Amino acid sequence: MQNVQVVHRQVRSFFAKMALSFFILSLPLYAAPRRIVQQIISQIDTGQLNNYVRELSGEVPVCINGATYTISSRSIGFSGNTLALEYIKMKLTEFGLSPVEQDIGGTGVQNIYAEIIGTQFPEQRYILCAHFDSRPNADASPGADDNASGVAATLEAARILSRYELPYTVVFGFWNYEEYGAVGSQAYAAMAKARNHQILAIINVDMIGWDSNSDGRYNVYTNGAAESDAICIRFNQVVEDYQLNLNQLMVTNIGNCSDHYSFWQHGYPAVMLIEDYNQHADFNPYYHTRGDQFAMMHLDYFHNLSTLAIATLTEFATDVPSRPLAEGWPGGNNHLATLYESGLFLMNACWGQTEPARVKAGIQGGGQAIAFRPIAEAVYTDVRGGGLVHGLDVVAVFPSRSGYFLSDPVELLIKSFKSQRY
Repeated sequence: MQNVQVVHRQVRSFFAKMALSFFILSLPLYAAPRRIVQQIISQIDTGQLNNYVRELSGEVPVCINGATYTISSRSIGFSGNTLALEYIKMKLTEFGLSPVEQDIGGTGVQNIYAEIIGTQFPEQRYILCAHFDSRPNADASPGADDNASGVAATLEAARILSRYELPYTVVFGFWNYEEYGAVGSQAYAAMAKARNHQILAIINVDMIGWDSNSDGRYNVYTNGAAESDAICIRFNQVVEDYQLNLNQLMVTNIGNCSDHYSFWQHGYPAVMLIEDYNQHADFNPYYHTRGDQFAMMHLDYFHNLSTLAIATLTEFATDVPSRPLAEGWPGGNNHLATLYESGLFLMNACWGQTEPARVKAGIQGGGQAIAFRPIAEAVYTDVRGGGLVHGLDVVAVFPSRSGYFLSDPVELLIKSFKSQRY
């Protein structure tokens, strides 16, 4: 180291539906895809997380480009540093991404990163990142906690999210030369600034595997800027919403202690997610020693903090602001076309029909669904079977560029609705 919001309401009458809809649409709604985040969390593989750390820290050999190696040190000047970069590159390629190597001027080493280009806001980026070099500067420098743990969380995010289309561009960054002044991240941040990149938030994950007192406390380092503090607040929301066994200590520290500092220097909002490091409250005694091994890590804590990083990134990257409904209500048979122009569809269940009409896909635009009343899981079964839809009054749908953004049972439910005509 060196608002998800699903609005639930019961709507009883046509006029109540209209009044409620106008009220909600008058607010600055953000269509936060809680179901998508839950879906992502369910795909986090703790075995994969462990394997990334074990392979990067030299506990087990790894096959890279057809040859078997043991990465005993990722420190600058040792062959394992290059092997670690090749390992990350191999993994990103396996995930279907296109990794980019960035020379760090004058050092002879490289960063590596990969992007998922946003379908709606490709110029606006969210970054999840970690450094992959290690200390001590020796032939045995496993760096399991510092920072194979952060690399593992970032790789797992890349593995899962690479299967999705996301509204915003997401960058998975793996920085080199952090242990000697955050040189790698400085190179990337400077490049981003020179190219006028719009970076909305950076989550730097550095050391997330040590919790010797089992109190679940983690630190978030911020510079006190409102945009950075907002990331801390989102962490807290994610912990509460998805019931992670964690509690946060927000630390305002503007010193250069890891890669988030590089982004602060260029005016970008950034934080560092780290174990309870502040003032050595629960300090890892194996820090920067040969003893920083996988066997010393606290795995439940590591898995929880990895989940926090991945879930928070997903919330940011799929949090699409809604567009206001055009003034007045459309009517007649052109309901869908008229509402499409405003970016919002208001749909109603097909009461009394055993074969619910399907809303045609291929619609361009936003990306979420908001239910005004809780939906029981049984409803999805009914819809799949073509039976009656029960327990739902109104759903507002923000369709995606490639059809419907949601790829879970909600998609089936939405497609089984018939447009309400006013």
